[in-house]
Amino acid sequence: MWRSPLTYFYIAIGLGILWFFASRYYFTPRLDMQLTFLDESGIENDLSLLAGKPLIVHFYASWCGPCMREMPSLANEYMALQTMGYEIICLTDDNLDAVTRIKNSLPQVLPIYRLKGSLQDAGIYNIPQTFVFKKDGTLAHHLRGEAAWSNPEWHTFLKETANK
Repeated sequence: MWRSPLTYFYIAIGLGILWFFASRYYFTPRLDMQLTFLDESGIENDLSLLAGKPLIVHFYASWCGPCMREMPSLANEYMALQTMGYEIICLTDDNLDAVTRIKNSLPQVLPIYRLKGSLQDAGIYNIPQTFVFKKDGTLAHHLRGEAAWSNPEWHTFLKETANK
């Protein structure tokens, strides 16, 4: 019974489906530093412009409840993160009206931009997601879900990473 070709076919299909979902939702996506985003006036930029500095890239969407709960906390910590030397950029595939509405609702100015493509085009299949890069461009940390931006342990980690 186990030696039937059909049994091996079903096992292969099952493993393929498992790999498909694991690669999208479990493994850390590879973030392309050539990722293109648009500013408020529609001018294209990419992440490579921020090379040589510690960088926090945060992906969110206006329709995502956890994302919207997290954004005020990130905005409040924005100046402290900049003092540590970080460049912070928040990216979404929302329309420009939603980006403007979110910027206006936050207590601090936060660099929020619209992706040229979709979140899925960037390899982001669940949000919020945060990537922390060292000065040399290597990934120091990847976080799925809400970050505790005001947590002292998180700040200690970010300070140590900024100096590497």
